[in-house]
Amino acid sequence: MHDTEQSLEQPASLWRDAWRRLRGRRLARWSLAVVMGYAALAVYGEAVYRFYRWRDLTPPYQAVALERAYLPPSVCRRPWAPPPAPGEVRPLWRAPLLAARHLLRHPLGTDNLGRDV
Repeated sequence: MHDTEQSLEQPASLWRDAWRRLRGRRLARWSLAVVMGYAALAVYGEAVYRFYRWRDLTPPYQAVALERAYLPPSVCRRPWAPPPAPGEVRPLWRAPLLAARHLLRHPLGTDNLGRDV
């Protein structure tokens, strides 16, 4: 009788079987989420490239700023804010904010054309 019950059931498709196995494993679900995240970032990057190409504009990541050429990583630069201009008075509460902004700008440095690495 067991053989007749098995023969009457619909065979599971390969996709249904794969999905059932995927749902049962937490590491597989996380891996799929990471792959989907990378795929979304790839599509986003391609969309940004095509948008700037369609508008015939230079994207910000390709803008040349020779005054910022070959900056070292931000952890190797001065960790405090740049000195004030002559005659400028800065309140003390702004110093940590300026230092944080200075450290976050080009965290890995710049290349020969001043572009962020």
